[in-house]
Amino acid sequence: MSGSHLARNLATLRARKPELADRVEAAEPHDIEPRQCRNGRRTLASSGVLLGSEYDQQTEAERAAQSLAEGRPDFVLAIGFGLGLSFAQLRERHRCPIAIFEPDPARLRAALDLDHTFPWLGDDDVSIVQSPSQLGRLVEEGYIPGLRLEVSVHPS
Repeated sequence: MSGSHLARNLATLRARKPELADRVEAAEPHDIEPRQCRNGRRTLASSGVLLGSEYDQQTEAERAAQSLAEGRPDFVLAIGFGLGLSFAQLRERHRCPIAIFEPDPARLRAALDLDHTFPWLGDDDVSIVQSPSQLGRLVEEGYIPGLRLEVSVHPS
């Protein structure tokens, strides 16, 4: 991996979440491997499980974001960062707070170093948490009666 994407993404993350950026930067990749996709891009696998499409990550991210945005949610909860691509697409279609639960800093590091920069990491209404208690606090703080919550698992 090149490191230039990682450096830019960590700088964006560090501006809002310096402790998380430090943990991600220090994380040692374990069982995470880049894989060549059929369209020439790269994806990641963690312990053999793909974190994004092997075919066309961008198109699949657009589909996932469109599906999430259709319901006009008040709050999106993502279980896993995946490759992070669907978050940018979602931000373009529908602006709402996003909470991302990614417990493994090494997986997050690998995604931040892959092929993309993510300026939305610096948005005030985007949170990345690494523990269930942090996630619970975020949902509790953002909860209002009638909240339209969308949950996404392993976004691409």
